[in-house]
Amino acid sequence: MIDMVVNNHICTLTLNRPKANALSTELISQLNDKLDAVESDESIRVVLLQGEGRFFSAGADIKEFTVRSAAELEQQSRDTHVIFNRIDKFKVPVIALIKGAALGGGLELAMSCHIRLSTTDAKIGLPEINLGVMPGYSGIRRLKSYIGTAKALEMALTGQPIDGLQAEERGLVTKAFQTEDEMMQYAIDLSAKIASYSTDSIRGIMSVSAEAIDGNSDEIEAQLFGRIFETENAIEGIEAFISKRKPDFK
Repeated sequence: MIDMVVNNHICTLTLNRPKANALSTELISQLNDKLDAVESDESIRVVLLQGEGRFFSAGADIKEFTVRSAAELEQQSRDTHVIFNRIDKFKVPVIALIKGAALGGGLELAMSCHIRLSTTDAKIGLPEINLGVMPGYSGIRRLKSYIGTAKALEMALTGQPIDGLQAEERGLVTKAFQTEDEMMQYAIDLSAKIASYSTDSIRGIMSVSAEAIDGNSDEIEAQLFGRIFETENAIEGIEAFISKRKPDFK
């Protein structure tokens, strides 16, 4: 589900789960294992995180949620917080390459990375409200920190995605590119530039940059994330999504 290649101090991690690289619990667990592998390899100075195929990641695996209890989903939220916060505090920079779509959990993963690059036509957003649920992997907290409370809440409360160009204008991505090839070339050049410096310097800068994570907001989010999946509207929203029909929310 996650391919790993290391070359010239640069590690490329590729999400590889048809269709659309949906974030199943197994994929997220594998991501944690790959982070272990990166940490154990002292030669790695930069990580590139990308998606195989058309998308970075279209979000969480919604069908997986339908067979889990509120308590299980609450724990899933907590477990994912730990892994995404680990990326946030990682000892080498992680660069997300967004193409096609980074939605829901996919955007939450990208926002845990230190630098985000995107194609101009990529769809970027938190669409969970369309299913009658909510983001569960620190998406609201991180989005607020990047683009401000008002714009973050507008995105979360409407479920309306923005494109890569808008994301660049708002500061959510560092740079947006017309083509995937242009984005990849920039990422390669940027990674090579960073990797040309000493490991001590890179890790020192990353250590200073690591932000304190507000555990209280994560805990509240985990509880709400678990409970919301038992609501009538969540059940309806997910069933409508799976059936490819418009939900009838109460």
